[in-house]
Amino acid sequence: MAYVNTDNMIVIHGRLGGKPDLQERQGNNGPYKTVSFSVAVNRQDGEADWFRCSASGRKAEVIEKYLDKGSEVIVTGAMRSYTPKNDTNRKAWVLDVVDFSFCGSKGSGSGTGAKPADPDVAFEPTDEDIPF
Repeated sequence: MAYVNTDNMIVIHGRLGGKPDLQERQGNNGPYKTVSFSVAVNRQDGEADWFRCSASGRKAEVIEKYLDKGSEVIVTGAMRSYTPKNDTNRKAWVLDVVDFSFCGSKGSGSGTGAKPADPDVAFEPTDEDIPF
């Protein structure tokens, strides 16, 4: 895993604004997959802040497979600025995904939610998991 500056880590909780866009790219070590997607985070005033997110490798494949427009997700990552190719007078920001968690359930909210990878491996709490 690449070095991540933990001083720049943020956590967001919101819903995808569209279907994730999976692309295959060519790197120094051969081809690899990346996915880009936007997450809307609701504010208390009823407006939403939009975060452009990017992930690569296995994370990209899982995000593209299991998340869809409206899916609820928690994303942890580092903000990175870049200069868009067609506009050198401004900076844009992207959240490089370090980790993510599925939220909600299938059919909750406006999206499809997370689909369990294997229902036989679902979490079953034990007495040790209950704090009281």
